[in-house]
Amino acid sequence: MANDHDLEKYSRQIILNEIGPEGQEKIKRVSILVIGAGGLGSSVIQYLSAAGVGKIGIVDDDKVELSNLNRQLIYGENDLGESKVDAAKNYISKSNPSIEIETYKIHIDEKNLPDIINDYDLIADCSDNIETRLSINDTCIKYKKTWVMAAVGGFFGQIASFQSIKNNTSNSTYRDLMKHKIFDEAGCDNIGTIGSVVGTVGGIQATEIIKLIIGNKENLVNKILIFDFITFQSKTLKINSI
Repeated sequence: MANDHDLEKYSRQIILNEIGPEGQEKIKRVSILVIGAGGLGSSVIQYLSAAGVGKIGIVDDDKVELSNLNRQLIYGENDLGESKVDAAKNYISKSNPSIEIETYKIHIDEKNLPDIINDYDLIADCSDNIETRLSINDTCIKYKKTWVMAAVGGFFGQIASFQSIKNNTSNSTYRDLMKHKIFDEAGCDNIGTIGSVVGTVGGIQATEIIKLIIGNKENLVNKILIFDFITFQSKTLKINSI
């Protein structure tokens, strides 16, 4: 670790056998692009910045609204009307000023994502629509990027990871997942949700990202985790390439 400050700040992570000093250095060196700074994105940004990720890019073209505040906990009423990426940058700068931050006030599609994606090691999809996820999927395949997606609908959540190529073997893609139609991905704007569900799913997504950074083999590549927060039951299913 670089200094005593970092040793103390991340000590509870470093003492984990799965992380240790080497894993913390990997976290410090990594760059993550977070697409969507809403409920999921807020939680992912919160936990990744707290973990000491070296660089975070934030993509969103929305502004903070009053209806966001029940689940997007990095924002407050004093942020109403402000760009989400600016408010998120301000949050990170205050909580962990050593992190490099880039912001993009755009709506992601296959035309503009290639201009951004090569600056990042891993992509966190926190968007709220299938069209954006398909753009992320196709671009990540083309540029051989790993990405982690999450979605919430009501009291249900899902998380899955995608790697275009691993050990010269083709892996499953988001398009494969869509063909299986495992999960209804209607967003919270359509069917509603509560902040604790979104925050928990975002926390799981951030955990999956950290596991991929440190090279933990117990990950969700080629799999999808589905969680029911009414019954507290979960299932992990294999995603087959089609």
